[in-house]
Amino acid sequence: MKNTLQRLVCACAIVLPSGGVLAASEEWDVNVSPDWGYGYQDIFGTVPISARDFQVYGETLNLTGDQAELAGELYADFAEEMRNISTLTIEKRTDMQALAQASEDWQEFQKATSNMSRDQNEKTRDMTAHLFADLQLIITPEQESTWASVERTRRRRETLARFSVYPRERIDLVAIVQGIEMPESFRKSLIPTLDEYEYELDVALTARNTKASAAVEKTTEINTLQMTAWSRTTDPDPQAIMAAQSRIEELQQEIIPVALGLRDASARVRDVNDRYTRELASRFPTKLKQRLEEQTAKIAGKDQNAVPFSDFSRAKIAIQTLEQLEAMKPMMEMQAQMFGDSDMAAEMKPYLDRLKTVQPLSEDQRDQLALIKTDIEAELLAAQRRHGRPSAPADEPASYTFKLDGAVIQLTRRGEEQDNMNMLGQQEPSRADKKQAKDLAKINQNAIDRIRAILTIEQRSVIAQF
Repeated sequence: MKNTLQRLVCACAIVLPSGGVLAASEEWDVNVSPDWGYGYQDIFGTVPISARDFQVYGETLNLTGDQAELAGELYADFAEEMRNISTLTIEKRTDMQALAQASEDWQEFQKATSNMSRDQNEKTRDMTAHLFADLQLIITPEQESTWASVERTRRRRETLARFSVYPRERIDLVAIVQGIEMPESFRKSLIPTLDEYEYELDVALTARNTKASAAVEKTTEINTLQMTAWSRTTDPDPQAIMAAQSRIEELQQEIIPVALGLRDASARVRDVNDRYTRELASRFPTKLKQRLEEQTAKIAGKDQNAVPFSDFSRAKIAIQTLEQLEAMKPMMEMQAQMFGDSDMAAEMKPYLDRLKTVQPLSEDQRDQLALIKTDIEAELLAAQRRHGRPSAPADEPASYTFKLDGAVIQLTRRGEEQDNMNMLGQQEPSRADKKQAKDLAKINQNAIDRIRAILTIEQRSVIAQF
């Protein structure tokens, strides 16, 4: 208990930026930009709470069969309504974009899009709140006593990665341990440690999310003023534009200590994960420890590679294409028909014509392809272990990116933003990154050569671009 209290004190400790706001402003440059929400989740209408997450919440409550069935119906209604709202929002945005292209009134389009995104976020929050309020109506008083655990699980699963700044901040040790096969007796022995971890992480996570909310409030005014400052109307008001620009500069200085506070809160979440990862690793047998390290490295390295496309495997893409060769033919033909007489259809026709003449893979070719697939997956995993987690970024980099609801804050330490930049203004890979890239390129080239050796020249034409 004493150790837990000491950890909580550390987790809640407030780290003040040295030198105050003025020093922070002199040391950092900040850029705030709107996030218009054009990601794949928005395009395809992804539900804000996944079916798997909602199932986990039900498992936490230990729902009975009838309760689980009712909960499933509640979620199905919620998911359908959210997808419908998303479809209507995308249609409206597309119509507004087409109108803006015709009128060139992009300022009005940005304002309308911002308001629409805000309204959709409010609807999402309201509907999510109603979903969980309805869930509470079907549980017993005994199950209600575990509701605090559901809330902690929600914060971990829904916000841990969402506002993360550091790679290892995204790690969820509860989910990782659940996904590792191990003797049941050993799993039970980890429960006290995981309970401590879950509670301590939630304290740090709640503090970080509070800081994120404060940052959102600051960015909202900046985004609104930027629309005025960027005005491209035929009769702009110079005084209004200058006033907006002046206020933006003031707010940007005010947001620097807010962003630094969010960075420090994020670091405390990362530190909780680091400490408990070490503690669990010290107790795991060798094979389980290796599995734990693989999973934490995979999560920490996800989408954080300094080397562009360093996780891209041309050989694996070629293998997947060949495995789906027969399914590709009708799909490509259908796409060509959809494009009709357009230039796109004309560009696709030669490839489609060639694809129709390519003979299917023989059984012997499929067996050899399966062997190559197994080999390259093993070689890529071995390379990852040799080089550590993929292109691991520094714990304290020269710049930080904070992705918030409706805005992105970029904080860069002055005097360091040009370090390690190439002629194109891109981040120059480190020596270790370059060594890793060469190793992966060699592995992929060897696999591509083996694949080509088992194919006819016609079959090779399908994967020539890889």
